[in-house]
Amino acid sequence: MSFGTEPSKEPTGTEGQITSEAVALDVQQLKSEIQALKKENQGFIGWARRWGSIVGLIAGLVAIPNAIVQLYIAVFTHPRTSAARGPSLSIGYDPTAGKIKLAFNFVVSNNGTADDTIKEMWGSLTPPTYSSPLVSFDSSKFHIVEKGQGIPVPFTVAKATSREFQCVLEAPLEANTLPDMRGDWIAEITLAGQKKDAPMKLRYELPIVSKDIDQMKKSAQTLNFLNPH
Repeated sequence: MSFGTEPSKEPTGTEGQITSEAVALDVQQLKSEIQALKKENQGFIGWARRWGSIVGLIAGLVAIPNAIVQLYIAVFTHPRTSAARGPSLSIGYDPTAGKIKLAFNFVVSNNGTADDTIKEMWGSLTPPTYSSPLVSFDSSKFHIVEKGQGIPVPFTVAKATSREFQCVLEAPLEANTLPDMRGDWIAEITLAGQKKDAPMKLRYELPIVSKDIDQMKKSAQTLNFLNPH
């Protein structure tokens, strides 16, 4: 499995030229002010006034690079995060506990220049012909594991890294509300990072037949799907 990486944006030569001219202009202004102060101020009081003005001008020059750094961070430093599903998904039903369960793997990659935080996750399972999900999962229903350790939501994905997770979703569901419907059941998982307007989605189309649902209800059978659409 591979993940595309978009080229990072770099400051243009024009931006560098403008910065150099701005610094050169302030340096020239500093020289002019020093010469004027020498002519206008004499004695101790004049000396104090002179150096107070000079220190103020120097402080202004020091602030310029810091402003440039902050501008660069704001414009060019940001996460570029994507999510990809693993090769399989399983679905099961526990008739004793009255719960439905989904299990799958997924990978989150951040190819950007700043860390990202997955702030929220949610999911759904929708039978064929349904216009709305049969069951929904909020962040509290996600049981996520990475290298044997439980991972709570939210979690961080550092810049220029990838993290692989195993996940189990569980939600209560009465057996009589689980329809014996044949066709493609849709499981969808959504991850929301710092870019709230661009959530990441994992979608699975699960070809289920009526007898599979009946067996899950009666004997807690788990259905395994390898590379579903």
